[in-house]
Order: sequence, then structure tokens, then C-alpha cells
Amino acid sequence: MHIAGPTGTGGAEAAALASAVTAAWARAERMGLLVAALPGLTALVALLFTWMSVDQSRTELRIAEQGQITNRFTAAINNLGSNSEDVRLGGIYGLVGGGPF
Repeated sequence: MHIAGPTGTGGAEAAALASAVTAAWARAERMGLLVAALPGLTALVALLFTWMSVDQSRTELRIAEQGQITNRFTAAINNLGSNSEDVRLGGIYGLVGGGPF
């Protein structure tokens, strides 16, 4: 037995309703997938920024080490021109890289 709707097209209305429900369900599934993936994407972006920050810190550390080496070399050269024999000897040790043992 078939019951027709007010317009007499009960089958067409049921099919349209089923199609609309299926489309809504598919949208809900896609939204759920997006919501589930969002924390993972956020963690991935945070990991990328952390890696970039560590790389920048490593570069700054290398620059600071080179600056310290330059300062030590400059101080050792200045010590070579001193009137004190001990200071000149310290400059030589500084250039060689050793120190008094």
C-alpha cells in the first residue's frame, strides 16, 4: 500500500528527503574529521615553530662563540705589546691556546 503526500508525489518526496539526510550526514562526518584533525595540525605547526626557534638559537650561539674567540685573540695581541714580561707571556699563551698549567 502506498501513501501519497499532499501533492500526490510521495515517492519523490521520500527520495528527496533521504538524499538530504544523506548529504547532511556526509557533511557532519567531514566536520567531525576536521575537528579530530585540528589538534594534530596545531601540534605540527607548534613543532615547526619550535624547530625554527632551536635552529635560530643554534645560529646565535655560533655567532657568540666566534665573538668570544675574536675578543680573546684581540686581548692576547694587545697583551703582546705590554711593558710587563708576565703580561706578554700571558698573551703568547693566549695565542697558543694554552694557559699556565
